[in-house]
Amino acid sequence: MPGSGGWHNYEMSPRINEPIPGGYETKPQVARKLQVTVRTIDQWMRDGRLPFFRINRTVRFSPEDVAEFLIRTSRVVARQQEAEAAERAARANRTHVDVEFELTNSTQSPVNS
Repeated sequence: MPGSGGWHNYEMSPRINEPIPGGYETKPQVARKLQVTVRTIDQWMRDGRLPFFRINRTVRFSPEDVAEFLIRTSRVVARQQEAEAAERAARANRTHVDVEFELTNSTQSPVNS
């Protein structure tokens, strides 16, 4: 009989979508949220890419850690961060040139006449 013998099928559990005390999420919940398989979550856990808590034989994920993982691994966010960094560098370079220009112009005026 399925589900007997001490094995619990988490995929079929009606309680899977219930909030976990403290706001933590289960592996199937995170997989569903990220639209990947539970095996992918297992691989990310093994690789150390996705932080998790192990409580006895259960695994839980902090929603904040999952959100941070998405930001770290998102190509769109990475491109946005690269563009913002390039813009900051360009602004810093313009500021540097402007300051250098002002210093150069101010030192050219005759001081000791």
